[in-house]
Amino acid sequence: MMDRHSPPNPRNQNPDPFIYATLLNAFITDRNPLQILVGDIAHMVKVITNLGKNRKLAQMRIDQLQQQLDKVEGDIATVNPKTTGNRLDKMR
Repeated sequence: MMDRHSPPNPRNQNPDPFIYATLLNAFITDRNPLQILVGDIAHMVKVITNLGKNRKLAQMRIDQLQQQLDKVEGDIATVNPKTTGNRLDKMR
């Protein structure tokens, strides 16, 4: 006895040539997943390298500003010396 709800046998169906053409086109035109992975890793390395450079430049700028602040505080202290009080009092 044959079941009426059984799926058709795939061997009896004709394959659609457009499916094969689409798959072949995607395979040829799309990049290899390994190439994508290597490209993403290379991009991440560049970003991390740039972050390191930016951090170093920012630290150099902070050091420069600290030196300038020390110089200005020294100049203010020589004009109007004050030995007690907080930092703002010393800057008057």
